[in-house]
Amino acid sequence: MRSCCLGLIAAVLMPAFASAAEPKRAAGTETIPATGFFVVSVNVAQLWDDKSLAGVRQGLLDAKHPLLKTLKKETGFDLADLERVTVSIPTFGFGPSESPIFLLTARKAVDLPKLLKAIQAVPIAEARKTVPNIPEEIDGTSVYVKGDSEVFIAIDERTIAFTGFRGLNRIGKQLSQFLADLKAGAPAQDGPLAEALALAPKHTVVVGVDFAPLRKALEGAGEVPEEYRPFAKMAQAERGLLTMDFGQSISAKAALTFFDAETAEKVEPAAKEIFDLARAILGQEAKDKRRDAETKAVVDPILAFLDAALGKATSKRAGKVLTLTAGGEVDAALKKSLDAFPAWVAVESERATIENNVKQIGLALHNYESAHGHFPQDITDKNGKAILSWRVQLLPYMEQEKLYKQFDMEQEKLYKQFDLTKPWDDAVNKGLIEKMPDVYKRLGREPKDKGFTYFQTFAAEKATEGGSPFLVAGVKRSPITITDGTSNTLMVVEAAEAVNWLKPGDLAYDPKKLPKVGHDGWMYAGFGDGRVRRMLIPKAEVLKALITVDGGDGELR
Repeated sequence: MRSCCLGLIAAVLMPAFASAAEPKRAAGTETIPATGFFVVSVNVAQLWDDKSLAGVRQGLLDAKHPLLKTLKKETGFDLADLERVTVSIPTFGFGPSESPIFLLTARKAVDLPKLLKAIQAVPIAEARKTVPNIPEEIDGTSVYVKGDSEVFIAIDERTIAFTGFRGLNRIGKQLSQFLADLKAGAPAQDGPLAEALALAPKHTVVVGVDFAPLRKALEGAGEVPEEYRPFAKMAQAERGLLTMDFGQSISAKAALTFFDAETAEKVEPAAKEIFDLARAILGQEAKDKRRDAETKAVVDPILAFLDAALGKATSKRAGKVLTLTAGGEVDAALKKSLDAFPAWVAVESERATIENNVKQIGLALHNYESAHGHFPQDITDKNGKAILSWRVQLLPYMEQEKLYKQFDMEQEKLYKQFDLTKPWDDAVNKGLIEKMPDVYKRLGREPKDKGFTYFQTFAAEKATEGGSPFLVAGVKRSPITITDGTSNTLMVVEAAEAVNWLKPGDLAYDPKKLPKVGHDGWMYAGFGDGRVRRMLIPKAEVLKALITVDGGDGELR
């Protein structure tokens, strides 16, 4: 959820940077302690209301972008409801035990009972009845629990904070201290993030960083690769401040405060190296020929703008503070990029839906395996002949129970819509072809016949020398039999040709003549570890390695 929320914010940001002191904190940031590793605060309302971003806003709404749905489902807020989003990371690190603190500040007072009902959060006292091991640190009358790992806190009438609590004891004192500060109403006002928090009301985006934990991590990481050494030099700073503003111009200012003027002077030449390195990366990105027309229309002007801004970027040192500045006017090309954004969002929204469909199929496969000890196979008759696809077996595991079975009120008995003893084209089953669930649809590629799907797996009648595919007749496949590694094995893919979703029919694997996959050089792929990717169709050698579950060629991926 956290990554989705951040991705949504990023999807509407086209910001910049500048700064000015302001003693009063912005709404929603008052309870954030000035201690900690990292904080970012975004004026969402300013971006959402900006006239020049009207196309961006409308594009998100028209496309019904999945990230908008996720934000609403997980937090109870629409993007248009928000004034500010602030994220605080108390400790430096990576992994499930690291829990950022999210604060969402609404434009107007929140209907708390309605919001809690929407996100299915309950008071902590009630949650303790069913959720084990909730840390005592988060007890309080304004504390609510969602699921078994998230805590929501009503800060005031407009601001809701949420974070994970499963790693609370492992994370250490800073997150616990934040929760204690909330109870006491006294967050730390002094610390490396104080200036960033003070500047939040004056800028579109403000970022503050304490470099101490980052320096410690670099010290134990060994030699830094040469191309990243300029960045490592910047980490010698005591703290960093980045401010961003969006308007008729886009500007950015990063201020690095070092422990002394001598260090700042030594590091200053690295600024130009960073600008040059960033431009080199942009240059490589600009040469990427894999982008479609919608993406190019949005991305290419942005890359050109960033390259020009970096070409004019400056660095200036005053004592122990090194300031890097970049930006530029919003020109005609950049405005065209904004105008092209709705079409790009529509395409990206469609792709996100397709990826989610593949992900749901993969999840259902794993849920089936958890229940039965093996992944599903095609359904066979008493003679071993395949009569129905494995896709039918997944229906109860992808919220399609009503299609799989239904209660007949007249006969007062439970009957199955599918007769699993009859083939796909039998009268009792054939009528269900057109009832194919949406999860099996590949948006943007409508097959000629209704009830046909492009989502298939690789199949073989018997084990193949040199490595077998995911589906082999008579073989009860489980993760332990995928010896090439689940992350190296394709489980569900977009095929070049569609098949009847009820009919046993998948991509027949022949190591000498690989089946055709994808469309227009790309394919959607679901891997055995649950990952989903939209990827270029790989070369034959790599595709073969990805198809086989036990070919000993997983490293070729």
